[in-house]
Amino acid sequence: MVFVISVMLLLFVGGTVSAWVVNDDAYAKSTVSAQAYVVVTQGDTLWSIASSHATKGEDLREYVFQIRKLNNLKNVTIHEGQKVLLP
Repeated sequence: MVFVISVMLLLFVGGTVSAWVVNDDAYAKSTVSAQAYVVVTQGDTLWSIASSHATKGEDLREYVFQIRKLNNLKNVTIHEGQKVLLP
């Protein structure tokens, strides 16, 4: 009888810990990280946006490429009022 109670207690504790860990992971996966973006103003270009937001020493050509890829841009044309996601 003691053995059965011990096994049931072990299963209960294991299930509780497992549920707590799984819920914590589910919460972490469900939170949406804030994506940085800019709203294009008159005169903005991808190059000027890259120049303003790339880290010091980062290759601006690569940063422009990443912006294009992230925003599914076929070329470098952007329009005033457009929301451009930043890498």
